Amino acid sequence: MSDGRAFQTATLLKNGSVLVAGGINNGGSVIDSADLYAPSSDKFSATSAMSDPRQQFAATLLNGGEVLITGGLETSSSTSGLYTVELYDSSTGSFTAAGNMIDARSAHTSTLLHTAQVLVAGGISSSGVSFTGAELYDASSNSFTATGNLTDGRAFHTATLLSSGKVLIAGGQDPSGDSLDTAELYDPTAGTFSATGSMTVARESHRATLLSDGKVLISGGEKNVRDTTTVLDTAELYDPSTGKFTEAGTMTDGRVFHTATRLGSGEVLIAGGEDQVGSPVDTAELYDPSSGKFTATTGTMKESRAFQTATLLK
Repeated sequence: MSDGRAFQTATLLKNGSVLVAGGINNGGSVIDSADLYAPSSDKFSATSAMSDPRQQFAATLLNGGEVLITGGLETSSSTSGLYTVELYDSSTGSFTAAGNMIDARSAHTSTLLHTAQVLVAGGISSSGVSFTGAELYDASSNSFTATGNLTDGRAFHTATLLSSGKVLIAGGQDPSGDSLDTAELYDPTAGTFSATGSMTVARESHRATLLSDGKVLISGGEKNVRDTTTVLDTAELYDPSTGKFTEAGTMTDGRVFHTATRLGSGEVLIAGGEDQVGSPVDTAELYDPSSGKFTATTGTMKESRAFQTATLLK
């Protein structure tokens, strides 16, 4: 890549290329640069820079092919998120400013709904704490409108679009800095959030992966309670038909800030992340939904890494 990056985003474009944008570089500075990865040549090439340097932001591919970039932090020491939003156009290779969000935020989620709107939920507010604010982006008007508030203020959570069109919001960090075990569902028709079953373990910075059968695999993360942090090796499954979480076995390694990618086989590749002592790891494992078990992959990654991205290519 043109820059070393952590806390960047990676978005699969409709042409099969991957847009890798922003993050923190090797010098600890938040950057505005972006790269395109072309699978046909197996190479990265620089594309135009974002309007603002960002880390801990969100990127979502719209139905029209543009990439919506929202919020984030502008410096490595900042605690107040950005209001600003921009769009990447792959046909021109350029970013342009879009309508600002209602609330500044970082460490939030951004989910494309079946309605073609984008749900932007939670995160760290302008006051530096997790909050309940949520809003909808409409590409046709290039603007944001408020929607119902989350039942809990949360950041570093996950948001998963279910086959029903609802969005499962799980875990995260509450306004006091402790991890949450609560979860909730966003109903686009009603524009409201409502509580669903709680996770078996409080966790944040975990990963949520939609499986082929419609269930959601929750993997790893960390549990912070009263300044005591535990990196988790546990996993659980959310069943939309019952609204409940159940334990889903133990991973081969405890990890946080990892990636979890559903493969064409239906298995989930879980890779990298930080271990209990905060060191990046090079290990990876596979979750098999048919057996409900995790097994280590043959061989390890070439590099130990955390805060990385993983993108399933076409």
